[in-house]
Amino acid sequence: MLKSKRLTYSLYTDSDFEEYKRQAMDYEVMKYINGKAATAEEAKEKWKKIMTANSMHDKLGYFSVKGIEDNQVLGLAKLLFYGAEKGSTEGKENGIAEVGYSLFSEFWGKGYATEITEYLTEFAKTFDDIKEVIGIINPENDASRKVLTKNGYILYSNESFNGSLPSEWYKIKLK
Repeated sequence: MLKSKRLTYSLYTDSDFEEYKRQAMDYEVMKYINGKAATAEEAKEKWKKIMTANSMHDKLGYFSVKGIEDNQVLGLAKLLFYGAEKGSTEGKENGIAEVGYSLFSEFWGKGYATEITEYLTEFAKTFDDIKEVIGIINPENDASRKVLTKNGYILYSNESFNGSLPSEWYKIKLK
């Protein structure tokens, strides 16, 4: 288990599906990610991709994020090689990892996203094969833009994500 100042991070396992589904089906959590809450079937399909990503590395992937003091689930975080959700090794081959998070709305505005991003960016530096970390956000999500830029990420692309969702791509070079 990984720990930052106020949070713990545990890689998702099969037993965490219900926790993930609760987030994926929450519109407030998902509005800046997919633009809508997932259906139960969509959550199940995404979960398969998450488990694929988590099977590709023993320390990187999707994490359950909980408060240290009360063990309450705040949301999820990810640090993985870009493309791992699709089973792609392109990110690993090029040394590109992706950082991300989603938090239940009651935890917004409390510095948790900044803490997650800062911690996972520092964690990425411990891997010799990660040369840069990217973060992909919805352009309407001003809070996530501030989190990334506050942590030293710079905008490098406005390419749509998966060919459909408007996106801003940020990166930070580690090596």
